[in-house]
Amino acid sequence: MIGILDKYNIDTTEMQATLASISGQRAALDIALTDKDRDSLKTINANLASLRKQFIQEVKESVRSHYSAARPVAQAGSARTMGTTTSLIQSPSATATV
Repeated sequence: MIGILDKYNIDTTEMQATLASISGQRAALDIALTDKDRDSLKTINANLASLRKQFIQEVKESVRSHYSAARPVAQAGSARTMGTTTSLIQSPSATATV
């Protein structure tokens, strides 16, 4: 997902930091699973759920920010070209001979 967002020049800095935090939980998760430590598993699971929500929120905010910043530029560009395009398609009444 990060790669796709990068292709659209969407800032992924916060998302990458959150993913690093998620990856950082791996060792603790492995130990808790090996030791069958239910309390640690619950704590780690709660942390991962929170990080997952944070990641999703960061994706939404980054995409929203990117496109809301791009929208005024696109609107300004379309205002300058309004009425300057021509159509190659003519209506039947325009081509009929009288």
